[in-house]
Amino acid sequence: MKNKLITPDLTLYRAMKKVTAEYPQRSAVTYGDQTLTYTELSEQVDGLAQGLRNLGVKAGDKIATILPNSLETVYSFFAPSALGAVIVPLNPLYRQREFSHILADSEASIVIAEPNYMGNDIQGILESLRPSLPHLEHVILRGDAPSGNISLSDLDRTGSPLPSESVLPNDLCALVYTSGTTGMPKAVMHSHTSMLSAVSQSEDKINVPILQKLWDFLRLLIKYDTRYIRYGFKQFSFFVPAPMHTLIGYAGLIYGLLLGHRYIVVDRFHPGKILELVEKERISALSLTPTMMAAVLNSPEIKRRDLSSLLYVSMGAAPVPPDLVKRAREAFGCPILIAFGTTEVGGVTLATDALGDSEDLQSTTVGRLVSGMEAKVVDDQRHEVPQDEVGELALRLPTKMLGYYKAPEMTAEVLDSEGWYYTGDLATLDAKGYVRIVGRKKDMIIRGGQNIYPAEIENYLMSHPEIQMVAVVGVPDSLAGERVWAFVMLRDGATLTSGDVLQYAREGLAPYKVPEQVRIVQELPMTSTNKIRKIDLIQMIKDEGLSS
Repeated sequence: MKNKLITPDLTLYRAMKKVTAEYPQRSAVTYGDQTLTYTELSEQVDGLAQGLRNLGVKAGDKIATILPNSLETVYSFFAPSALGAVIVPLNPLYRQREFSHILADSEASIVIAEPNYMGNDIQGILESLRPSLPHLEHVILRGDAPSGNISLSDLDRTGSPLPSESVLPNDLCALVYTSGTTGMPKAVMHSHTSMLSAVSQSEDKINVPILQKLWDFLRLLIKYDTRYIRYGFKQFSFFVPAPMHTLIGYAGLIYGLLLGHRYIVVDRFHPGKILELVEKERISALSLTPTMMAAVLNSPEIKRRDLSSLLYVSMGAAPVPPDLVKRAREAFGCPILIAFGTTEVGGVTLATDALGDSEDLQSTTVGRLVSGMEAKVVDDQRHEVPQDEVGELALRLPTKMLGYYKAPEMTAEVLDSEGWYYTGDLATLDAKGYVRIVGRKKDMIIRGGQNIYPAEIENYLMSHPEIQMVAVVGVPDSLAGERVWAFVMLRDGATLTSGDVLQYAREGLAPYKVPEQVRIVQELPMTSTNKIRKIDLIQMIKDEGLSS
């Protein structure tokens, strides 16, 4: 087994430079028709870091990026860490309210931005906000920049060597604002060590040649044809078509680049385009959120494209219905892995195993812990519950977030003195260490004194062949405590009615779990990480006066 690349003494920048020294001429990143080697990527990162330093950026300064996925987004992710500056990645689809809150809260001194993205006038928003942001010194724009701003291409990229060796692994590296499924985003503080921890813990497992597990490898050959033989020992091509300001996006970038693989960048998600790129770029590993997967499986391109390069497809960032896993396995013809992580722990902490886990375990669990981590399931008093009983999932790992930025009380609510992070996810833990996620603690519905887990209802309803996506919420009720509502998106061409959905629910769910109301919708409100914003659904019901 070769020596590990990602070691505890590294920062984000030094990790990138170490991988570059190991694989200087390997392909590192592909965007459109352009592919950069690791050496070329490293030169671009160094140039941007020099440009930022020439603007006066120093250790501890906050660099906010408001960019769609692009090569510049990759450079901007690594460059600040060469100076000890802090990356603050933001969603380019935010509106003025979100930008105002985050730029003020983070005290960002530099913003690197796309002037306009999908009709969102980012340049105009920043111009209107600048008088109220005393910490903001420079706005750097892609393309031409009007007076008072700087063009990214015009940065002075010369100067003395970068001070990267003075940056320490435990220094603050990133402020990652959560997706805000329950309200305004809050910032998770990550050190370089915690940003790298998940890939460091997983490196041994990921880089083990598949032939070392000969029996499991033979089983894969029998089940999934000869694609593993055709792969041999080629360089992996990783593809995570999620925004890089999100956990699944930047974690995918770290996993891909810092393990010496090629990372494919696409500026936005479109189901047909994703399938086209899998075929064109001969993607080895594809990672999607459940909502992305549902859209991809619903695309007519799924039957037209050659997907035989895929060695596995992973899903994460939200609960994954078992039926969706089965459909994906049939469509892609390869193992489907489930990964679980949170912004607070910096990446994947639980995952299923393509070689060792049965199809049932890959469909119904989020797998077992990555090495070096601990898990337990606790009740409301944080006492461990018996195996297979539902409680809150808690994780303890060597590295985790430093806390919530400017929010010590909020930090104390989720991190205890013994190092346990309480995720807010309801789960079960079995004797073999497999974890099943049943929902969010805040999402749990109490109806007539009985606990109802929305994920159970959502998973069951999504097993119907005409249903694409479901969101189940609890609505306050003066008699029952809460009532159960289901919002249902149908697949293209489906003709189900609300009554049909209710009948299907009655056939497979206990009476107290059957929704009282079903609403068929064309779309569901989503966060930038493709999670359903249930708070918006509940507010809509209240606004319409439909709750009691």
